[in-house]
Amino acid sequence: MKTMTDLNEKNVIINVSLVSNDISTKVSYDKDAVSDRPISDRPNSEKVNNLIQRLCNKFNEKDDFFFIKHGNKLVKIDSNHIMYLEAARNYCDIVLHDKTVFDVSMPMREVHELLDINSFYRINRSNVVNINYVKEIMGNMVKLSNGKLLDIGNTYREQVFSQLNIIGSRKRVKERKKTAI
Repeated sequence: MKTMTDLNEKNVIINVSLVSNDISTKVSYDKDAVSDRPISDRPNSEKVNNLIQRLCNKFNEKDDFFFIKHGNKLVKIDSNHIMYLEAARNYCDIVLHDKTVFDVSMPMREVHELLDINSFYRINRSNVVNINYVKEIMGNMVKLSNGKLLDIGNTYREQVFSQLNIIGSRKRVKERKKTAI
């Protein structure tokens, strides 16, 4: 991705590459010379860094809504209203908080890619949940706000728990019980 901006009446070419969430940049103050030097060593580094940050944010932005073809119309779906996704081969059920279900002819993986990674967690081969609708987690089960229970698959368990903000730990509770005896 290349962009040009005018800083102090000089053209600056910034080549920003985002690969596996690592940002690499190359900055050039004239069209023939490209430098791999850190941006902070350059004049106007704060302006360049702000520009790079805005570009990266724009690149990573996802819409809070999308449209689903339903019969002969398109229905706008706010992704914050999605409670969970359920896979059924090459189809996916999108279940909203008001119990509305949309069956789309798209694999769950592709629907999941359209959603915010900070809110939607894949918990097993067949389900993605919106963390905002998770009421509690009991062992390998997720209880949603509508009472629905879903399994956390063994292959997804570590990834799910690593993404959660958990206060306290089981180890400390066991240690307290031992010292109390």
